[in-house]
Amino acid sequence: MDERDEDRTGAADDLFQRTADLARWLVERDRLSPVTPPPSPEQLRAELDLSLPAEPRQEGEWFDALREVVERTPSTSSHRFYNQLFAGRIPAATVAEALTALLNSSMYTYKAAGVHTLIERRVIARLCELVGYRSGGGTFAPGGSMANLVALIVARNEAFPRVRDEGGAAAAGAVVYVSDQGHYSIRKNAGMLGIGRANVRAVRSDHEGRMIPSALSEAIAADREAGRTPLCVVATAGTTVMGAFDPIDEIATLCERERIWLHVDAAFGGSFLLHPELRQRLRGVERSNSVAWCAHKMMGVPMPCSAILVRYAERSSSCSGASPGGEDPNLLRRHFNEAADYLFQQDEADLNLGHESLQCGRRNDAFKLWAAWQALGDRGWRERLERQRHLALTAVARIEREPALELLHRPESLCVCFTVSGVASDELCAELSRRGLESVGYGLVRGAKAVRLVTSNPEVTEGEIERFFDDLLAVADDLRRRGGAAAATTESVAATRE
Repeated sequence: MDERDEDRTGAADDLFQRTADLARWLVERDRLSPVTPPPSPEQLRAELDLSLPAEPRQEGEWFDALREVVERTPSTSSHRFYNQLFAGRIPAATVAEALTALLNSSMYTYKAAGVHTLIERRVIARLCELVGYRSGGGTFAPGGSMANLVALIVARNEAFPRVRDEGGAAAAGAVVYVSDQGHYSIRKNAGMLGIGRANVRAVRSDHEGRMIPSALSEAIAADREAGRTPLCVVATAGTTVMGAFDPIDEIATLCERERIWLHVDAAFGGSFLLHPELRQRLRGVERSNSVAWCAHKMMGVPMPCSAILVRYAERSSSCSGASPGGEDPNLLRRHFNEAADYLFQQDEADLNLGHESLQCGRRNDAFKLWAAWQALGDRGWRERLERQRHLALTAVARIEREPALELLHRPESLCVCFTVSGVASDELCAELSRRGLESVGYGLVRGAKAVRLVTSNPEVTEGEIERFFDDLLAVADDLRRRGGAAAATTESVAATRE
């Protein structure tokens, strides 16, 4: 090793040490200061130099700039973060994510990604097995919205074979159905695909937030009567606010009768398939045509880690790779493959994953999920889910003990929605954050704003759930007193004017 190599090695060692020290600080920050009052955008602009320099900065300078940004980033892994459908860390997955950045592989070919293509195939095969697809495949997409987009593309192309070559006019009159509690990405994706947002039907849901199959049947019949083409039904397994599960089995029966593509948006609730009892929430999912599943939610893998799984037509082992009509039975390859001689040059086509992907260059999202599975195994996933559900039920029990709290639904998953007497939910959530106490959000439940507590982090203790409610009730009392004082002042001013 010459002197320059020694210098480079020493500099790298120093940088890795500083990075490790910053990571340790971050983990400790999550423990000691789990919620920090959020700075305003104006405050951040004043405190940080976020400009892009014309000249290179020294290592110490740019690393300090990174540190300042990290220090001002909200914590999503503390034990007081209940705000999103994701939370916490799995050490093995976090390490794999860091190594993924160092490896900097792209997943389009075996030549570029090597063993990671084998890992992705193995992970996708296991997810398909859990769904119940006897013949199927999948890929990773950059988030659940894009996984849903892939499903809609395949559904559209299958229903309108000319659309891929001739464009959107070939799919005129297509209609998509999703519950009124479904994810906004369905409407957004319909707009991007040329189906049109106006051609997405928001099907009525019941009191618990589940799609009503009879309402779906009526909507399909009305569209057929009007000369439109029902394209795809999106059943949701774990809605964003209430965590509800649509009755997939009933919906599947209707879709089979009507010959409509059934996509299950299981971005949140798909992880219940890892548990022998909880998986019953998704009964009938094996009859669907496609499933979106985000491992960065309940499973705790670093974001993004979103799989789109597609069921293929089953065929005997004696059949060739082509379907009877000469078409590729691999639906993802059928609808996403393009010739690129400069890229796909060698190796088995089955290991050149770019043939089946929405993207060309694609980050490696399978490695961290595979690493988490190595650390937890099937048993660890089951125990994680049981712990998350236990925490949700612990929250329900506290709500039912408190006269000032009203539970708005019986949680099917990890989302617990409730209101606090005499206090606006949005104001209460904002005040908890301003005081640096708890991070929690709100959503609409049957048109009313409700606090939405999500127990995604299994490391949270029962005592911390109780502390959350202690903080919430104390802040609610303060807001009521403040509101009462403001009302009294208003009445006094009005009386003086009279």
